[in-house]
Amino acid sequence: MKILKTGCGNTQESFIEDRLTDGVNVIFSNDNNKGKTIIIQGMMYALGNEPIFPGGFDYRSYYFYTSIEHNGNVFEFLRKNSTIAVKQGDNVTVFNDTSELKYFVAKNIFSLPYIIKDGLQKLVDLSLFYQLFFVGQDRRDPSNIVNSGYYNKQDFANMLYALSGCLTLTDSIEKLKALRAELKTCKSNVEVLSKRLTLYREHPEIANAVSKTADRENMEKERQEYHALNDAISAMQKRRARLINRKIKLENLISELNSLNTQLKSGEIRCRDCGSNNITYVSGDLSFELTNDLVRKNIMHSISDSITLYTTEITELQQRIN
Repeated sequence: MKILKTGCGNTQESFIEDRLTDGVNVIFSNDNNKGKTIIIQGMMYALGNEPIFPGGFDYRSYYFYTSIEHNGNVFEFLRKNSTIAVKQGDNVTVFNDTSELKYFVAKNIFSLPYIIKDGLQKLVDLSLFYQLFFVGQDRRDPSNIVNSGYYNKQDFANMLYALSGCLTLTDSIEKLKALRAELKTCKSNVEVLSKRLTLYREHPEIANAVSKTADRENMEKERQEYHALNDAISAMQKRRARLINRKIKLENLISELNSLNTQLKSGEIRCRDCGSNNITYVSGDLSFELTNDLVRKNIMHSISDSITLYTTEITELQQRIN
């Protein structure tokens, strides 16, 4: 992936850096480090990274733009808050969040690895993947990942294993050590349990009391396991319901756009409230004028891609639930 240019701005101010060349590029600020930091972090933010801007910078009021080249194809990213638009040639695709964006990136730009997270196979988020290309400065500790919360260092290691073609390690080194310690404990308990078994055989009344206690403990353990499983299934069902609702709304929107004809032989379509003949499609923090036929076709193509994406994710969730 090659960065062609990047920038950010709003109605009051803007800046774009298009002087990037092959090889090493050095970006500096005249007065302080904040300017170049905003440009670099804005570049990654437009590509789907989590916001890690300097304190005091109101990034929510800015648009961020990055153009990249990969395998001879040029992709342009425009982002404001959670809404991201990606342009390739004449096609524009709009995403409501970075979760949707990562599936597009994995399918159309470069492959993203799968790791085991919380017992499930998961396509890594862009924020974790981009850690491969980020090195902190100002004596920051590079051993920890940025925005460590959902992901941790073991997830990063598993991603490296996946990228190298190895199977993702579902158990960390610490987990392996814990299992070895548990095995050692079990072996040491064999002798104790053997003595207890002899005692139970000689005194059946004791065995009966112990059996009832063990049964209650096993029942409580199973109850907790079923409760945890039910919570996981419930979370996936809620996610599936949200995706289905989004998919239905987009399908209805496609029908409305197909039925909308702005090229009438007699008269024209105008807004009932303001009288304008400009028709705008709004998605999150981005808007597109549908009066332009090319833009309208691109938006409909983008919506169709989103419907396909939702359908795929719904199917994956259904398989996990089953």
